[in-house]
Amino acid sequence: MAGSGTQEEPQNTSDERNKRRKRNDDETNDKPDLTDEEESDADEGLSFEEKVARRKKKEALRKKQKAKRVQTAMVSNLAAGSTIPSAATSLSRALHEWIRFMMGIVRKSKSIKDSDLPPSPSNEERKQWMDRKEEREATITKAINRALRRYNAKQLKKNPDFKANPTQLLTVEKDAAAEEMLSNPMKAVKFTSTLSFVSRVKYTHLWGKKCEGALALAGFPRCTFDWEAGYDTPWNSTMSSILIQQWMKCYKGNGVRGFGISASDNTPENQDEVVRRWFLNQRGNYREQLRVQELLQTPAGELQVQTNKADAKIKASKKRAHSKIHAARLAFVEEVFDSKSPEAEIISYIEVHSEDEVKDNGTRERTRKPWRSAQLDAFIEMIDKCMDKIEVIPKKIKAAKHTVDRGAYSPNVDTDSRPPKGFQRSLVSPTWLNEANRLTVLRLELCTTDKCRMERTLQQMMRMMQSEAESSSAAGPSGTAAS
Repeated sequence: MAGSGTQEEPQNTSDERNKRRKRNDDETNDKPDLTDEEESDADEGLSFEEKVARRKKKEALRKKQKAKRVQTAMVSNLAAGSTIPSAATSLSRALHEWIRFMMGIVRKSKSIKDSDLPPSPSNEERKQWMDRKEEREATITKAINRALRRYNAKQLKKNPDFKANPTQLLTVEKDAAAEEMLSNPMKAVKFTSTLSFVSRVKYTHLWGKKCEGALALAGFPRCTFDWEAGYDTPWNSTMSSILIQQWMKCYKGNGVRGFGISASDNTPENQDEVVRRWFLNQRGNYREQLRVQELLQTPAGELQVQTNKADAKIKASKKRAHSKIHAARLAFVEEVFDSKSPEAEIISYIEVHSEDEVKDNGTRERTRKPWRSAQLDAFIEMIDKCMDKIEVIPKKIKAAKHTVDRGAYSPNVDTDSRPPKGFQRSLVSPTWLNEANRLTVLRLELCTTDKCRMERTLQQMMRMMQSEAESSSAAGPSGTAAS
């Protein structure tokens, strides 16, 4: 027995030592990060290599803990949240247009003084709405208390030992609240209508007036959100609830048929999440709107707003034109060659295509890409010349010509443009490569393998551009190419 006890003691000691070590490690991990002064004190007596190793270890631990927190938050959100319909779904479009319709929000306006979003409620409006709600709650509570006192007095008069059960009391409370609501119904406050009268709105004003009536009965002086507050605040949550409830009445009354909403998507959860997301997205727009309104108070600020609006319009137009020419060229190459051909891969990079530059007289010019080789420029030019030749319908022929009608190249060069990362090196201008910084060239990781043999591609494009007579004269008596 003594022998066995002697054998077990080292094992127990080892287990306790391991537990203490694990507990100490856990306590170390739970400690907050040390300050710079505490770090320097802890590093005293260590060599330079030991200090570096210690700091690297702590940095790796911090990164690991941060990654764990991010992962935990992501998993929690995915587990707790439901899939929100995208903004392109019929439900989202219907609810977005309903809110814009009720708030009088015009999507696009030529005047810079038109306000897109209605102002947030003033402090007075917010206070009156809250006071009205609290007064109503107090009135109903008084009516319930009076009913309970009368009920208890009546029952005690019949039976001195009477004790009401919770079910009886709840019935009395409900009846008293309902009686108070019927005898003293809520009166609508003065409501300022903001309904949109744009002709392209798909909702009738009958449903809009009904929704405004419900908002007025709830004490709202007008239809707006408190843009500077959270979505779950009393004003915003009540406003969104009424808007959704009235929209559902419109939906059940066949007033939303123009959207083609899927019944599986039209759930209360999705409706609330769509409105919540729209509200959160508009908060940033409202802050920008306030900034613009402040600038409009002075002539200089108004000029700045006009300039910014014109610049934004030009930028959006350039982006649309850039995307349009990219899509048109890519569609042509995929049809003539193949969607998986090297030529299609080259044209698929949007960086390959030059952007437009709008002059003061409204005409367009192309901004040259200095890094493109002469062969690549020739290939793109041939694509533009052939794009309308592949169409047979007059309307599409005209559209193709309009797409490539971008004017001559501007004398200005896009010096900041770069080839796409991993682009074929032989299609990059040697002059640009010689003048470019070596670090830039290394970061581009240009491909030295010629997947696209541009000489052969240009010859094929030249043959496609020939007429039937030119093709016949280039062929021998047997129909083969002349030597």
